[in-house]
Amino acid sequence: MSVTASHKATTRQNILDAAIAIFREKGFQKTRVSDIVSAAGLAQGTFYLYFKSKEDIAREICKSFMDSFSGIVEADHNIFESRTHIELHNRLRKMIFSALKVFKNNAEAAEIVLREGIGQGGLFKELYENLIIRFIELLGERIANGRSQNMLGIPNPDTAAVFIVGLVERSFFFFMVMRKDLNIDAIADDMTSFILHGLDLRPQQ
Repeated sequence: MSVTASHKATTRQNILDAAIAIFREKGFQKTRVSDIVSAAGLAQGTFYLYFKSKEDIAREICKSFMDSFSGIVEADHNIFESRTHIELHNRLRKMIFSALKVFKNNAEAAEIVLREGIGQGGLFKELYENLIIRFIELLGERIANGRSQNMLGIPNPDTAAVFIVGLVERSFFFFMVMRKDLNIDAIADDMTSFILHGLDLRPQQ
């Protein structure tokens, strides 16, 4: 990477980091572009070389999360076609652990996505809802595959996907935002067992 390209990447990241800090402090709706550039130590004109608006930054934050979570789910597309219950348990736990790790490694951005997406209106809520809907669709497809393979007994895969995403969403919000304590190993263990019980694992032949 050239010096110029490296400088541009650093400046862009500085703007994103400043925006995340201000969004956390003031909320998305009350944040102005001038607040972001002041926190980043840049001229306002520099901001517009990288982003069109604060809404542009919101889209990037949500897209980053969507890409991360989609990648986790899509990486193991046939998870519910596992040959044994133990294999399924281990693969599901790995998926949940990976999702928790994304949140923990991006805690400040994750807090904004959860607070603004769950509790506020406007663009962030719209972006967040699109993210959640896509995640439900991906998970529903995986559960339907497991049902067709006679691994799962849950009667309605789409409903089950909504329940699971709701569980994950509220659990992340509670442990990350309210408690600020994310023991991802313990949570992954408990969540895996709870989800598999709810999906009604069929007895193995």
